[in-house]
Amino acid sequence: MRIRMVDLAAQNRDIREFVAGEIGSIRAHRAYVGDPQVAAFDKKFAEYLGVRRVVTVSSGTDAIRLALQAAEIGPGAGVITTPLTFIAHGGWCRSSGRKGVSIRIGRGSD
Repeated sequence: MRIRMVDLAAQNRDIREFVAGEIGSIRAHRAYVGDPQVAAFDKKFAEYLGVRRVVTVSSGTDAIRLALQAAEIGPGAGVITTPLTFIAHGGWCRSSGRKGVSIRIGRGSD
């Protein structure tokens, strides 16, 4: 017997119709930023997290940029990251005047 680590086909069977309907609605409205689905997601996710609000962004790079701005980590500051990440994260730090500092993670990485 073969046991799959992640059976995406089985997971998708349960939500296929719901997801198809949501995507169809998004496409019909042609509003990919600030549309009703995004507002509903933000509200539900904030409730799930137990916070007043969340901010949806379009990428991990945007999330890092927003977090650094919110924490008032400005130009000249070092931002610790892993070298095992997408290159845009370190590139954004550098282009914004911050210094991306790659560190090794794991045993013997002292």
